[in-house]
Amino acid sequence: MATATVRYLYTKLNSWSACSTAAAAALWLFCVPATAALPGGSPGYAYGDTLLRLGEMPLDSPIPVLAETPAMPAAGNANYVARLEALESVEGPYGASLSETLSDLARHHEVRGEHSEALRLYRRALHLLRVNQGLNSEAQVPLVRAELGLYQKLGDLDALDDRYEYYFRLLGAGKPPLSDLRMRATLSYLRWQREALRQGMAAGAQKRMLNALTLNESLLELVRQSRAQASVVEDSSAMHARWLVDATLSQVNNLYVLQEFFPPQEQDEWLTEAGSGAAARQQSSFEEFITLRVQRLRRGAMNLGATLLEQSMAELGSGASVLQRAQLALALGDWYQWYGLRAYAARNYRLARELLVSAGETGTLREVFGEPVELPATGVFRRYHTPDAPAQSALRLRFDVSATGRSSNIEVITAPEGSERAAASAARALRAVRFRPRWLNGEAEAMSGLERSYHRLR
Repeated sequence: MATATVRYLYTKLNSWSACSTAAAAALWLFCVPATAALPGGSPGYAYGDTLLRLGEMPLDSPIPVLAETPAMPAAGNANYVARLEALESVEGPYGASLSETLSDLARHHEVRGEHSEALRLYRRALHLLRVNQGLNSEAQVPLVRAELGLYQKLGDLDALDDRYEYYFRLLGAGKPPLSDLRMRATLSYLRWQREALRQGMAAGAQKRMLNALTLNESLLELVRQSRAQASVVEDSSAMHARWLVDATLSQVNNLYVLQEFFPPQEQDEWLTEAGSGAAARQQSSFEEFITLRVQRLRRGAMNLGATLLEQSMAELGSGASVLQRAQLALALGDWYQWYGLRAYAARNYRLARELLVSAGETGTLREVFGEPVELPATGVFRRYHTPDAPAQSALRLRFDVSATGRSSNIEVITAPEGSERAAASAARALRAVRFRPRWLNGEAEAMSGLERSYHRLR
């Protein structure tokens, strides 16, 4: 029976010693301790999902890899159409020169807000590039980015999902050889996977989460391999240090999402009897096995995140900057703090502070440690497609934050008329938030009378 098979796998995979020596990226999914080695940690509040400080939250989204909003082309619509017709009369409907003019005309319509026509023209330009330069031509990249930007503006999540798959595969699908362009494409694709989960695209959510974790681990292994090979022939340690930091922080964000959006399940909830028939048994077995892997990873997420950050800090090498080292130390401190492991967090906050002081980064030091910061500070729980609420609808709160990173004495200073329930809900949410405390002078410090404006999103 399918259930018996999964129970057998569950028993085997719960033996940590059975897989502790596995090195392949695909096997790391099973090499998670059944119980956390760190004492007393429990995940914190998903800050950014339902409570958001006005104007202060970063955004974990695919936006950074996309092209900026295009400038208005100088020529008018009639000029582009005339140029296109002239080229077609000379080169025919599949002329190699048509793509550029079609792209210019598409940008013209995009700037005018005529998104449907812009998409039609981008698609035609892409088709011509594939005909003339081949299916895998990287000349397609700017046009695919333009498509992604339009679908983001339209909020068409299904179309975005489809085009991100194409964009990712066009630029190597996370496989060697690694380059800056391929690295950015893979990280952008991983950010989109998190966005899809944040937006509640539930179909295949567990498989999507598992694929993102596996891909990110493979990317980390690829960075390590690329670094080892490059060190023999060229000095590229700075580039590889940047890649390592970016891939590490991406995986940490994946683990935040895993912890929040996939609640724990009892074994009996998902080890159920399969339906009748071979196909039903096979499908049930596969789904149960995916659930097994996700649940096992979730239970070990705290250790996975901590181990990954510590490993990457040790691997940075001589090409890394002091700021990169401080960035990982701060991320590890925040990871521990979010889990309520303050002693572990303090050790890494102290290290991050010392690194910033040694580099003379007084401005960064004040920005990072000058006042309490809501955690996670990466924007990992903020939905990109949640419309920005107007400033006048924000709730102004006054509160204290202890040296342990918890808020108290929360007072509503101002609130829009009729928002009493939202104000009470925001105050309750703020009490659940874990903060990085002020750490400017080398030790955690309490702060009283902080005033901040928040939106209660839903």
